[in-house]
Amino acid sequence: MREFKELKEEVRHRVDIRDVFSHYGFVITKDDKTICPFHDDHTPSLSIDVKEQRWKCFVCNHGGDVFQFVMDLKHMTFPQAYNEVVRIAGLEESFLTDVRKQETYVPYPDKEKQKIKLYKEIMQYLSYQLHVDTDASLRYLKSRGITEDSIDRFQLGYLDNAGKLMEFLKKKFGYTKEALINSGFLQYHAETGVCSSMFAQRILFPIFDRYGNPIGFSGRRFLEKDAEKAKYVNSATDALFRKSASLYNLDKAGGAMRKSGMLYIVEGCFDVIAMTQAGIEQTACTLGTALSEEHIEALQKLRLQHPILMYDGDAAGQKAMLSAIALFQNRGIMPYCAVLPKGMDPHDLFQNDPASLQKISQAYIPDFSFRIRHWAKEQQSSGYLKNKEFVNEMLQGMQEQLDPLDRYEYLKELSEAVHIDVRALQEQLTFLTRKQQIQKEIPMQKNRRFSSEKRHM
Repeated sequence: MREFKELKEEVRHRVDIRDVFSHYGFVITKDDKTICPFHDDHTPSLSIDVKEQRWKCFVCNHGGDVFQFVMDLKHMTFPQAYNEVVRIAGLEESFLTDVRKQETYVPYPDKEKQKIKLYKEIMQYLSYQLHVDTDASLRYLKSRGITEDSIDRFQLGYLDNAGKLMEFLKKKFGYTKEALINSGFLQYHAETGVCSSMFAQRILFPIFDRYGNPIGFSGRRFLEKDAEKAKYVNSATDALFRKSASLYNLDKAGGAMRKSGMLYIVEGCFDVIAMTQAGIEQTACTLGTALSEEHIEALQKLRLQHPILMYDGDAAGQKAMLSAIALFQNRGIMPYCAVLPKGMDPHDLFQNDPASLQKISQAYIPDFSFRIRHWAKEQQSSGYLKNKEFVNEMLQGMQEQLDPLDRYEYLKELSEAVHIDVRALQEQLTFLTRKQQIQKEIPMQKNRRFSSEKRHM
């Protein structure tokens, strides 16, 4: 009986990728282009390479092989997408596979595949040590309300000693010291003969890609003696992991997000776990960095439509939420905001009042409302010029992104916050709209005048 890897390659070569696109109703032009389903596309920007049996959109940069297309379009796992392609291509039933027996899709070169394999084996050790270390790491997690189900679901672990981990990996899996050092997880100091790791004495949160492959780790200090150390450390940037593009829990939250278009974005790994224990599974977080364009690009590929920002209730969290709003708006996405009590994060609230976390998570407000309320609370005493600058900024945003009914509601809300009559705000909005139109017309008039003069020369 042939191995699945061999079957997969034969299917890839026997199917015509254009047939798969056509099966889902995509019209392909003569130069093998079609509308991209992974962003708001109105002119064909997705190119199909028939020879290589691959596709790529040169607007959103999404691409891959035929299996990748079906996975992303139909929200399937790799084995499910493989079977779907077999059926579309009309191949014999002998090509079908039992999806339960197939491993996670690993779309990486061999070097990275080996690293993923090593990470899985490291996770075995970390999980064992967490449950052995009942007086410290496990007790700490339990004290923070983390259940055994969550420990298993998120595959949490603990690294007691880097040297012991190295010996475990060498004896059980046959790794050489050189291979383990090259992985980046462990460091070896030749002058002392000691092995170390930046993750030692930390709770570890494995970070997975959207297919469920471990691509890195985030380590959280918890011992009192380490209070002066960084709260979190993350894996170094490499071919698998980039902190500026990776989101914790996206592998588990992604499926539900693709169906509903909604995702809660919080600030920390414990917040994600708390939200999940509260029944809000569509939750992810960045890893010690602010939300970036790369994060949003990754989310758009998974069809994110309505992000719900639920950052910490302190000043830093609210400021970060304003920055995230601006990034989303630049991408044409209007986020919602769930506002936490001052000084609280989702994990704190879950420990103190789980019902309130549920209630606040459902009481999200549009980004315009959040910005107006935040300004009214923090900036209203800034003086006339600063106030006018804020009003104009809000009006320009309303003009560009809102339909008339929503615009009217936000004008009323803005009016109450800045104590300016709605009619005056409407007049200012009309003034700004006309000013913008004039600014657009001036270059066009200059171009027409130049063209006319050139014809008469």
